[in-house]
Amino acid sequence: MALQPLAGRLAWRLLQEGVLHADETPVQQLDPGGGKTKKAYLWAYRGNGLGLGPPVVVFDYQASREGRHAAVFLDGWHGHLMVDDYAGYKALFHGKTVVELGCMAHARRKFFDLAKASGSPVAARAQAPDGGGTAKAMDYTLKRRDALARYAGTGHLPIDNNAVENDIRPVAVGKKNWLFAGSERAGKRAAPIPTLLGTARLNGLDPAAWLKDTLEKLPAWPASRIDELLPLRRGQQAD
Repeated sequence: MALQPLAGRLAWRLLQEGVLHADETPVQQLDPGGGKTKKAYLWAYRGNGLGLGPPVVVFDYQASREGRHAAVFLDGWHGHLMVDDYAGYKALFHGKTVVELGCMAHARRKFFDLAKASGSPVAARAQAPDGGGTAKAMDYTLKRRDALARYAGTGHLPIDNNAVENDIRPVAVGKKNWLFAGSERAGKRAAPIPTLLGTARLNGLDPAAWLKDTLEKLPAWPASRIDELLPLRRGQQAD
C-alpha cells in the first residue's frame, strides 16, 4: 500500500519519545465461511503532546486484544506508558524499562458514576462497606496509587489518558459507517489511514487536503525524502 511507508516512519518517530499513551478499540472483522463477523482491535499509541515534538498517533490493527500485541509494538522501547487498568498491559511493567502511568480520569470516573447513580456524595459516608460501589472505587484507586501519582513527581508526565481516547473517537464513529474489515490483512492495510489522517489533524493540517496532495506526489517521490511527506507541522518533517 502506498501509504504504508509513511505510517511506518510515523511509528518510528513515535517510538523515539519517552512518554506514550496506549489504548485499544474493538472493530468488526469478517469471519470467513460463517457469514458473520468477529471482534478484532485497533491498538492506538500516541505521544504525550506536551510540546516535546510534533504530535503523532499510530494505529496498529490486530486480530485480538491479547497483551502480546502491545509487547511486540513496544519491543525495545523504554519510557513511561499511560494506560488504563487493562490486564493486557501488565506484563510490560514487570521489568524496569517501561514504567506504568495510571489514568486519573479512569479513577475519577468510578466515583463520578457512583455519585450519579446513588445520589449520595462519597464524602458524607463515614465508612464504606466492603463490596459496595464506594469500596470498589476506592480499591481501584488505592491499588494503582503509585501509578496514579507518578505524574505529580515531574512536570512532563500526563495525568490521564484522555489524549489517546480522543484520537480513538473518530474511529469509533467511523466504524459505524464502514462496519467491518474484510480480513485481518485488510485491517492491517487500512490501519495507516487513521494513523496518517489522525496525525494530520493533531498537527493542524486539513487531513483531506494533505492526503490529496500526498497521493499526487507519491508516485515520483524519492524514498530518501519520505519524511518530507509526513503530516507534521512545517519544519518538523526532517529528523
